[in-house]
Amino acid sequence: MYFEIPGSNVRVLGAMHMVPAGTLAAPPWAIEACDWCEALVHEHSNDDAAWMVRADRPLSSVLAADTWHAIEAAVASERRRAVLEGLRPWAAAMHLTVWAQQLELGAEPTVLQRGLADGKPLDVLETVADVRAAFDSVPLREVEKVMIACLHDMPQAQDRLLRLHAAWLAGDRAAMHASAADSPMGASAAMWEAGVLRRNRAWGLKLQPLLKTDKRTLVVVGPLHLCGPGSLEACLGVSFRRV
Repeated sequence: MYFEIPGSNVRVLGAMHMVPAGTLAAPPWAIEACDWCEALVHEHSNDDAAWMVRADRPLSSVLAADTWHAIEAAVASERRRAVLEGLRPWAAAMHLTVWAQQLELGAEPTVLQRGLADGKPLDVLETVADVRAAFDSVPLREVEKVMIACLHDMPQAQDRLLRLHAAWLAGDRAAMHASAADSPMGASAAMWEAGVLRRNRAWGLKLQPLLKTDKRTLVVVGPLHLCGPGSLEACLGVSFRRV
């Protein structure tokens, strides 16, 4: 999922953060994208990732009793429940899905590490505070609905990830969007707005001046930001062309 923006020195790489274990993490076009560029732009720094997801209060004291009891029943590991206790509700919901999947690092960290090893400058589109504020905007009761859906979805989570990965390799944005919309996170309009659409709008504003750069610049974002209505392409008001 690698695109150029005609009339500019900017290209966009949709790079999965994580991929199914045992699958192709960084296809040749992802490596080619990194080697083409002189500068990288990424979503946000991971330096304060722990702060971004850290709870202000124990999760069990924030959630409705029924929601926490459902989590206790589904998550047998005391260690994992202790991890959830220290997370913001939306981050805990994400963990419930991740724990149901077998994962490896994807193209995103591979490309960024390769670029940094080559001495290429790296800029970011947002701060971790921006990300936290976006997800914190989702009402708690909506997040709880997503949590319960994640618990029910655990048996299907790996198969959906495999479909998402196959669509990504094929560059099939419609299929990626359909797979995401079928997930607990994607099926929640509020979560999709916070995690994808709101951030796309902000990124579009920040990237507009970059379209005039003389330096070959690669923008690396999660591929779902390039899919469906409200995509980064739409927010930029340009047409992507597949490289």
